[in-house]
Amino acid sequence: MRKYLKKQQNILRRCIEYDENLRSGGGGRWRCLSKNQAFTGLFYVGIILMVIMVSIIKFRGGEINYLDSDATWHTLLTMQAYDETPISQHKFLPIVSLGGVDNKGISWGATIPDKEGNFYYTSFSPAGFVLPYLFIKVFRLPINEKSLYYFNTLLFAISAVLWAFFLKTIYKSEKWRRHIICIGVLTYIFSPELFHGMGIVYWHQSIMQVMLIAQFLTYYQYKTKNSKKGKIAFYLITLIIPYIEWTGYVANLGFALFELGSDWKFDLKRAWKNAIVIGAITAASFGLFTVHYLSVVAASDFFLALKNRFFARNIASSTLLTDVFGSYLKSFLLLWILLFFLIIWNIIKNEKIELKNKCILFVLAFPLLENVVMKEHALSYSYDRMKMVFILSYLICELVAQILVSYEKRNKAAFIIIAIVTVICCFGNLNYYRKDSKYIWDITYRETNKKISEYINQNYWNSVLTTNASVRGYLNLLFNRGIYEWGDIDSVRDIALQKGKRYAIELKTLDAPGNMYQLTGAIVYDVAVDKFIYIKLRNDGTIVELNNDVEEYNLADLTDENWTSGYSNVGNVLLFYYEEELLNNLRNGTFVSTGERQFTIQDIKYDSQWIEVTVEGDASSCKYPAYISIQ
Repeated sequence: MRKYLKKQQNILRRCIEYDENLRSGGGGRWRCLSKNQAFTGLFYVGIILMVIMVSIIKFRGGEINYLDSDATWHTLLTMQAYDETPISQHKFLPIVSLGGVDNKGISWGATIPDKEGNFYYTSFSPAGFVLPYLFIKVFRLPINEKSLYYFNTLLFAISAVLWAFFLKTIYKSEKWRRHIICIGVLTYIFSPELFHGMGIVYWHQSIMQVMLIAQFLTYYQYKTKNSKKGKIAFYLITLIIPYIEWTGYVANLGFALFELGSDWKFDLKRAWKNAIVIGAITAASFGLFTVHYLSVVAASDFFLALKNRFFARNIASSTLLTDVFGSYLKSFLLLWILLFFLIIWNIIKNEKIELKNKCILFVLAFPLLENVVMKEHALSYSYDRMKMVFILSYLICELVAQILVSYEKRNKAAFIIIAIVTVICCFGNLNYYRKDSKYIWDITYRETNKKISEYINQNYWNSVLTTNASVRGYLNLLFNRGIYEWGDIDSVRDIALQKGKRYAIELKTLDAPGNMYQLTGAIVYDVAVDKFIYIKLRNDGTIVELNNDVEEYNLADLTDENWTSGYSNVGNVLLFYYEEELLNNLRNGTFVSTGERQFTIQDIKYDSQWIEVTVEGDASSCKYPAYISIQ
């Protein structure tokens, strides 16, 4: 009892001293922390601030399209569908059908229906959709690209902090651990693939990036410290990650194989027991995934969809493995130069490369096998390659550690050289990402697409829509309704008649990566009067309705000593900017017309920049910005 009272008195005394310190401005809070703890805390805060800074610098909004944009739009569509459809129907499965009766029964890519006419995506789990949806709802954000960018930035920051903590755990006994960790964190944050895949593009791999590091960390603590908490945390993550994304199954297999490979010589029974436990947990995760879907969709449809998507993406596809491996070079760019620089330095200095923690190397590298098994997906969607950063960053850290250890007197100078090369490579990657058009590029049709959608929704709201291409979220959200994909005006006309709609509409699009199509107009069939109407978007951005499906063009907006608004100063020659479609129409045409006047085509000359058309008669009325049709 006396010991207990004395202990309580000491606690009370420290609290009083702490409070007095605070009141006197003595910084009692920080005095409770060691210098090492304070440094660690500031270091993690610095990592978060660096991620935020990078995310601000690399952000581009406005009139843009970007690689794998369909992933972002797919996520936004599902979140919008969550809002518009009762939870009792979708049960937070990946629904792609918006609310309202008219949006039901419309198929969408590789999806399967429920009894209510809602369609569900089966290739990935609900977790990747529910978590950003909860984030948006908690912070009362709109369902748009910028809100997803905020969520992705949060995941980016968490993963970077976890990666730093993982490296800190591994290199705890290293003399140069702080320097090694700094290099590792920089190489993690400044990777082009992470700029993109944990930025403007969002998909399940962003969450997987966080969970894989957590799995590596908990397993390391469990095996090296025999931590019960680490073991429980590892098994919990092992249950969760297959439910998030398919890489989880491969990662779990890697840990099971490692258990067998590392312990079979010492305790074969224990090795098999641990491997079987991991396998059982993985099977349970798939069971939860399956039961969740079967609560809404038919079992036959579900398993058939899984089979079809697997064979579409798997190793048997026509995609070459060499293409997948080559894509890693593009994903991490200058970090490879840093790696090879360190390899050469090590060979010159130490005449060998010695990797100390081969077991860590194995568990970090094994998840990459998913890119081999599902190679078509890894090549089609670059964010699936983000997990390569683990092995790349770790190898760089190992090489840096070996170089610094090999120098006794000049190790500070060696680190300065390494740091300079690392910073150059990292900021080179950032500059490349911001300027290279392979990831993000400017477009000119976002606003005009919005104008066309508003025009159709206002004037032809009682309609059924289709397009002769795939629909992956962008068009759905643009028109805020379901759209039949791979259709034409004839097929959708029958649907309009069945549903009692007045209009059947085929949207005319120009192909674009990520299914963020450019709309050029639409064909409208009026069921009531048996009439076709052609909606056209003119070059000046205005929308017109025509009774005939006639393409319209403008002369080149050029005035110099030879031309006036695209019309020859000599006369009877029209100047167009070169377009292959325009050239083909001119070759097949008999005359050009503007208003009620027609001019017979006599001759056509062209090069890679211009098309000159000689016509019969004075065609000065065709001067820019007049609209010209070819008939």
